[in-house]
Amino acid sequence: MEYFTTSQFMDQVGVKFSTLRYFERIGLLNPEKDYENNYRLYTVRDAFIVNKFKRLRGIGFSAKEALTLLKGVPQDDHSQFRGEEAEELLSVREEELERESFFAVKRLEAIRELREILLSSPAELDFQIRDLPGLYFLPASSGNTFGSSKYNQISQWIDLLPLTIYCRLTAWDDIGREGEPDFGVALEETYIFLLKGKWMQDAVSVPGGKTLEFLSSNLGYPRISADIFHKAASYLDQTPYKPAGPVYFYGLDLNLGNASLQKVRISLVNK
Repeated sequence: MEYFTTSQFMDQVGVKFSTLRYFERIGLLNPEKDYENNYRLYTVRDAFIVNKFKRLRGIGFSAKEALTLLKGVPQDDHSQFRGEEAEELLSVREEELERESFFAVKRLEAIRELREILLSSPAELDFQIRDLPGLYFLPASSGNTFGSSKYNQISQWIDLLPLTIYCRLTAWDDIGREGEPDFGVALEETYIFLLKGKWMQDAVSVPGGKTLEFLSSNLGYPRISADIFHKAASYLDQTPYKPAGPVYFYGLDLNLGNASLQKVRISLVNK
């Protein structure tokens, strides 16, 4: 059997001396020793094991999980993992990576939307009627009064950013009246399955379907400027639709207060 000295083995697998000692401490390697000089001796199999371990760590497994997987590698075959525990770990990691990939795509979409808005100066009050999915809104406040008892519930929604959005919600009939809209977190009904069931208990359903959507930087804060919605109503007078439900809006740029660009969505029904 061919053996490698410590320096030769380090060159073979591309790790530092301290990393080799770490591999021994966690039980990944158990090199033989030359009892004449007490030097450690490594084999080709040791190199296979280290490379497998590094690969597993590189695709997201913890050191403990990688060790569990490598326990299933038979002495005469380095190409397959075996064992029920190893299968379960691989399945779990596969699901985690699929979820991470899904969220990475959504984050990329959000970044591109933000970039387009910041750089292209989109037309304000460009009214568009679109078919949009319904959503659920979890209030974090009642007007300007914030509660502190919903922390766990709200944190479950915020964990789903960027699928969830911070927004304000009010009724069409309340536009221009005294008071402030509720602040909270919204999530499209398409993704509601990602929430644990009990975290839906206080959510408000906002219907989907025909929706008037537009951008505005003049909504006012904290009170809403009714003039914008008078213009929206005038636009709808020329269509088969009328406002019939919740209005929600959320900031898209990096400013605050009155300068904040808002995306507004108004639920519609046929006249």
